[in-house]
Amino acid sequence: MIAAPQPKKVVLLGGFGNLGKAVTESLLRETDVSIKRLGRNRPRADDAESSRLCSDSIDAGDEPGLTAAFQNARAVIVCTTGADHTRTILRAALNAHIDMIDLRYPREIHGELARHSSEIEKAGIRVFSQAGHLPGLASVFYRYAAARIGRPESFTVATGIRMSNTASPGAAEEMVRILQTSEPPGGSKMPRRIDFGAPFGPVWCFPTASVELEALAAAPVYVGGMNPFVSFCLAPLALAVGKKASSRTTRRLGRWFAWGINTFRSPPYGAVMKITMAGQNGPDRPAVFDLTALHESSYHLAAASATAFIKPYLSNAFARPGLHIMGQEVDPAFHLEAMKQSGIVIREAQT
Repeated sequence: MIAAPQPKKVVLLGGFGNLGKAVTESLLRETDVSIKRLGRNRPRADDAESSRLCSDSIDAGDEPGLTAAFQNARAVIVCTTGADHTRTILRAALNAHIDMIDLRYPREIHGELARHSSEIEKAGIRVFSQAGHLPGLASVFYRYAAARIGRPESFTVATGIRMSNTASPGAAEEMVRILQTSEPPGGSKMPRRIDFGAPFGPVWCFPTASVELEALAAAPVYVGGMNPFVSFCLAPLALAVGKKASSRTTRRLGRWFAWGINTFRSPPYGAVMKITMAGQNGPDRPAVFDLTALHESSYHLAAASATAFIKPYLSNAFARPGLHIMGQEVDPAFHLEAMKQSGIVIREAQT
């Protein structure tokens, strides 16, 4: 019996934001899928459509509308900000019997998806969370580095982000929530100075809990790099108020973060991810391995990582139904090579 061909269409929810646009451009350039973009804002005049790209407006909380929009698609790729409507989006994917690829950060998203893992598996669909840069690359970097150190003993993974474009209050609020809700392994929230190398140099970064690393190693992902005002004034404030902050306080902090990022931004712009792993490659043979990925656009880095996953996904490389974390499923070497082909600078060194 010949299997029915898989649809060549994906739905991109949050397709009109900065990340959604970057993912759209990457998929159109590097795959042959057609894309249906959905978002709250109607397409602008400069968002040209084509035979492979169409757009529509929708509220992510509208389950019947999402279910209808998801019909005859292969998967929905979620690029919205925040953790709102996760259950509604999943319900619509289950109704339409399509896969779900989620690029969002907040750790409660994976927790919400995990509560429905048996239903996901029973329906025979695949749901992939933590599927971008932050989150997404930390576990890829860990697995790649661990394969090059015979006996890993310690490691530090960190990311720095310096935005050249205007930060929206929604995106900034998500950064606030990352700091507020994070409970890094060991309990310490003290920052560390991470040297990312040229062009970013040393950057003060704060430890954040990582869902994608939890099954691999008990270690935080360090995040920082916005600018000194955000790092030394606003980030400590977000850490201080913590999870007990009201929604109103979080929204206000998000507006302050957006103002701080936009007012005090300065070059070099872009995003960088780095892991340094130390261990033994044999008796009395200490080794240190460094791996770095960077690009002048943080959104391009996330889109390149997502596309590096989606390309083998479209070829049915991940056939097992259920809930999965992207970085624990991919081939790390293939993933990094695919990102390099997307214009990401990859550096590695071993001593």
